[in-house]
Amino acid sequence: MTSPSSAAPTTWREISGLAVPAMASGFVYLAYHWVNQIWVGRMEGQGAAPIAALSVAMFGTWAFGALSGLSESGLNALVGRYVGGGRPRAARYIAVHGLRFAAMFGLLVGLAGIFVAPLLPGLAHVSAEAAAMSTGYLRAFYAAGFAALTQGACNAVFRGQGDTRTPFLVALGTLTVNALLDPLLIFGWGPVPAMGVAGAGLASAIAVTGGAVASVWRLHRLGHLSARRPDDDELRFHDSTPIERGSVPGIDLAVVLRIVRIGVPTTLAGLFFIGIYVALSAVVTEAGGDAALAGLGVGLRGEQVANFMGAGFAAAAASLVARRLGAGRPDDAQRSAVRAAILASACCGLWGVLLVVGADPLAGFFIEKGNLAARAYAADFYRIVAPCLLFQAWEGVLEGAFSGAGLTWPPMAVSASLTIIRIPLAKYVAFDLGWGVRGIWLVISVTAALRGVFIAVWFSRGTWKHRRI
Repeated sequence: MTSPSSAAPTTWREISGLAVPAMASGFVYLAYHWVNQIWVGRMEGQGAAPIAALSVAMFGTWAFGALSGLSESGLNALVGRYVGGGRPRAARYIAVHGLRFAAMFGLLVGLAGIFVAPLLPGLAHVSAEAAAMSTGYLRAFYAAGFAALTQGACNAVFRGQGDTRTPFLVALGTLTVNALLDPLLIFGWGPVPAMGVAGAGLASAIAVTGGAVASVWRLHRLGHLSARRPDDDELRFHDSTPIERGSVPGIDLAVVLRIVRIGVPTTLAGLFFIGIYVALSAVVTEAGGDAALAGLGVGLRGEQVANFMGAGFAAAAASLVARRLGAGRPDDAQRSAVRAAILASACCGLWGVLLVVGADPLAGFFIEKGNLAARAYAADFYRIVAPCLLFQAWEGVLEGAFSGAGLTWPPMAVSASLTIIRIPLAKYVAFDLGWGVRGIWLVISVTAALRGVFIAVWFSRGTWKHRRI
């Protein structure tokens, strides 16, 4: 059976219709962190330490994004495949068990994160003051780990259903909550004590918890969740589809294992990427101190605009590829992904031009005037990394397309191989060639561009069209 939405050829307008709300969600998420960065950057009399602390903490929050991929990639692929194949009961059933798994896993990860939070700043070799601030932020944020992973799983279910508007509205609500709480918790007011950088983490934790509750409620109201198991014929997409429930209370183990099998490569790639960035942070700190690490964190905030542009089109590609493959239309799935990548490249290329032109004002937007060295490092980052954004868009979008097909290891292989060489290259150009921090920025730019080129070549082979999930 083919759903009506999957019967018509994919148009540029349909891609944009899915991508724009998803992109807007990304920008809201980005603004959420920009708000933290701006307020922390206004903490006076502490030099670059608060900004460096937030830069290190950012990698810790990225870890939740990577771990969320364990449920997100599989949920998007499976829900979309069943929706596209005209099997709504199975889609609703898989969504329920995916959310249950995400919440349980997030709770365990969050509890573990609270205890291991002090290790991350130490690996980045930041000052003792920055390390203490970063640990406070991470512990506050990790307390909401269950909510962070549940929110990601909810977004995946929405995308599988072809809905990117609802996640945007939820993200807008979390931004509003975070923006209201940030100055209150960072600087204190009345009976509320000043918590500094840890206050920013607590504001984020409260906001993401509210977003997760709202998302689950909305999925339930829209009828996208059902714990009632459909018959075997609806769950079985092909002869090898595992349908035995297993013995874990409250969890259909067969469903969870299918979700996890798809998500493992994405999660491993994300965690590996974060580990490399933590190691790279140590090199950056050695080359330029807390000011250079602060410049890296602020530089990444600017680069994230392009990342979220790509993520919007990646969400569209993932949703369309999953549903088109479910409807038995692999060629239209490929056309959808390529068109999404073209649109993303155009948007990211434009942002790259703006980064070059406005590098100094943007760096000053995040960092107070007294931290001239940190501002200079951030502005250099923008100028050097800008050219790679055009190619980086292909990586993000086609990673989404691979995810929609349920084939997630090719992006992991490309990302891991080209990311791991950053450490020896960064040390070589920074110290052996004497290029310093700017040389590290160049290594980041070149390797990011190559990832986009290589993944595009792999995608063009078309092996993903025959993936069984």
